[in-house]
Amino acid sequence: CNAGFALQTDSVVMFQNDPWTLLVLAALITVGGLGFVVLAALQSRFLRGQRGRLSVQVRVVLAYSAIFTLAGWGLYTITEWRHTLAGLSLVDRLVNALFQSVTLRTAGFNSVDFGTLALPTLLFMVLFMFVGASPGGTGGGIKTSTLAVILAAIRATASGSDAVRLFDREIPRVLVYRALAVVGLSSAATLGGLFLLLLFEAPHLETGAFERLLFETVSAVGTVGLSLDVTPKLGPVGKFIIIGVMFLGRIGPLTLVLSLGARRGGQRLRHPQARIMVG
Repeated sequence: CNAGFALQTDSVVMFQNDPWTLLVLAALITVGGLGFVVLAALQSRFLRGQRGRLSVQVRVVLAYSAIFTLAGWGLYTITEWRHTLAGLSLVDRLVNALFQSVTLRTAGFNSVDFGTLALPTLLFMVLFMFVGASPGGTGGGIKTSTLAVILAAIRATASGSDAVRLFDREIPRVLVYRALAVVGLSSAATLGGLFLLLLFEAPHLETGAFERLLFETVSAVGTVGLSLDVTPKLGPVGKFIIIGVMFLGRIGPLTLVLSLGARRGGQRLRHPQARIMVG
């Protein structure tokens, strides 16, 4: 379910020398983060023997999930080889790096001590947590498919094309707008929560408050659950801020805005176009 709860206070650190347990947990986390649409499509394809091409949704989710898992695995191995992975055997280092790559996007388990993470590791982990899992699953974040649409739109703009394409299919403009809105509103929620935490809680924390609070805020927005042991030290105001951004991250900023906005009936008005300079 990608909840990230454990009965031990140190999450799953006790299993860092048990590669099979970590691999099983990583597999379950991956399945939970793929989304029910993808799982149903894979079941129909491989268990029921139904033929036909997988939908763009399924292919995007599978491709980007694999890319993020492999990229996170490599980055974590490189940046933490002499830090949190030090002292482990070669197999345990590789398995723990893979486990952290899988879990940081939504599940919230940790098999190593996050108190000694290097700054480059914190940076890429923040980015991965912000993206999160895939739509229709149990994870949070802006979702892999949203990122795929944004990157496809950037590629189309850079190549001078008016059409946004993914896997030889054109993406409707309204989906591009929604993807931009999701990223923009999620970024606003993250920056707003971070600003409030820095305003009310940073003076009470030791050095390194900015990166620690940034990590905590993005983890809350992405409903990941990973922590640098900052949340227990927050005051009542800080905890309410974390609760607020977690609530926004769970239901989605775009969903909240659309549900609160009144729909106006009647004829749609179209205004004259105007060109402005951007970039």
